[in-house]
Amino acid sequence: MHADQAVYRELFDALANYSGLTVYTDLLAPWVHTHPAEVRWIQSFGDLWPFDDTLVMSVGDSGSVPWGAV
Repeated sequence: MHADQAVYRELFDALANYSGLTVYTDLLAPWVHTHPAEVRWIQSFGDLWPFDDTLVMSVGDSGSVPWGAV
């Protein structure tokens, strides 16, 4: 694995091992806050992958859908 991939692998491992109910609040929001360069890089794929951030925000913040249940 290239050193530049380590932050993504760490996020993947954290998601794979997560057993809570609010993955957005517990893992994703802090990761986004502490990795702005990676977020910009992911956002650069917006034209290739039209993903609605509003959906992620609403599901992630609600806590009503357990992680892994969708």
